[in-house]
Amino acid sequence: MDDSLEQVRKLVASRRMIDAIKLYRTATGLGLKEAKDAIDRYAAGGPLEVAETSVPRAAALDPSAPADAEIMRLLEAGRKFEAVKVLRARSGLDLAAAKEAVDNLERDLERKRGTRSPRSGVIDRGGGGMRRWIIAALVFAAAIAAYLFLRSGR
Repeated sequence: MDDSLEQVRKLVASRRMIDAIKLYRTATGLGLKEAKDAIDRYAAGGPLEVAETSVPRAAALDPSAPADAEIMRLLEAGRKFEAVKVLRARSGLDLAAAKEAVDNLERDLERKRGTRSPRSGVIDRGGGGMRRWIIAALVFAAAIAAYLFLRSGR
């Protein structure tokens, strides 16, 4: 923790405020607003203090526990939203921390299976490029045909 705070001090000294806020959030578990306010206070000459009431971090999930087994079943069924809800109800974590824990669990499951789930949050950008060019060419050809038709009608 002290090493992270020293790095935050160096980042503030080099005027890299966004990086300092990110590192401070990681080190303390605070939300964005609280971390930004703390870094702004430090940059203005105040102390860089560690908050006493930091946000609870996502605990590691235990697949043998009944609630964690339910979360695993929900993830395997592709019901990530429900898995986050169950984790929040069980642990009292805020939405961001619960989602982070479920995302980590989902990545672990994918690594074990050697696959990616269809709802993994990665946008598939393949396959649509040629269709877009064909549609653009058809629209362009239709515009030229309409122009020539209207022009010849005068």
